[in-house]
Amino acid sequence: MESPILSIPVEILIRIFESCDGFPQVVALASACKHTQTVWVTNSPKLIWIVGRSQIRSFDDALMAVRATAIVLKAYQAGALPPAVVAINSLSGKSKLPDLAELKEVLNMQHLVRCIEYIFLNSKFHKRYETNLFPYIRRDRNPAARQGFPYYLKENILGAENAKIDSFRDGFFRAMYRLLLAGAVLARPYMAPLFQAREEGNARFFFIWADRHYYWSEEMDQVDETDTSPKEVDFDYVRQFPVYNFDVPDWSKIGQWRNREYETCFGPLASWIIEDGRMREQNEP
Repeated sequence: MESPILSIPVEILIRIFESCDGFPQVVALASACKHTQTVWVTNSPKLIWIVGRSQIRSFDDALMAVRATAIVLKAYQAGALPPAVVAINSLSGKSKLPDLAELKEVLNMQHLVRCIEYIFLNSKFHKRYETNLFPYIRRDRNPAARQGFPYYLKENILGAENAKIDSFRDGFFRAMYRLLLAGAVLARPYMAPLFQAREEGNARFFFIWADRHYYWSEEMDQVDETDTSPKEVDFDYVRQFPVYNFDVPDWSKIGQWRNREYETCFGPLASWIIEDGRMREQNEP
């Protein structure tokens, strides 16, 4: 006798997949029989996107951070300067649906952020006394959806009077993912001195600042290892790059040059953050 599940139309099965409460349920359903497995394999990018956005906190932000990090990692492993990531929107799942490998990396990154969150909310270590960042949260045994904002987070925050700690967690996870995204997107301007030093044969500068487990040259063997503390000449070298002139007055000639270069370095990311904020304000009033 044929199993009833084999008679379920593909369209209905897709809807069932989309209604899963998490990826463990997706895996269980996909493993039920060859019919459900075929539906999953054929439609996995779309299903990952839908279930991920509904069940994983700030899923698209995590996906963008994963994709940006992958770009930098690929260049780093090839010994090349990471490329400029100009089209930030192209990293979103709205531009390209995620695949299974990317879902795995999103879950890994989610675990990392959960660990950071735990440290913030539960760490007792301090130089002088036991504490954590939000001590009153730890003592509240109510579910996160019912816990209120700690009083010291409500000050000058519109709508925080009635907000629950779950909304704080949404913002926390989004902020962590965007911090990781920014680190990857801005890797090129900040890592440029190391790669230029390597190309120019500036063995001393490269020896001091680079990761010698990945990059090595014969010239580095000739550097005096007892004299590797940064000197004025090293700081002068790094001043060639705009992001390392953050302390220069805006009105100075170097400051004006730096500000012009900042548009190239930070413009794409800043523009995306502003535009995303406007869209979020319209969709999440």
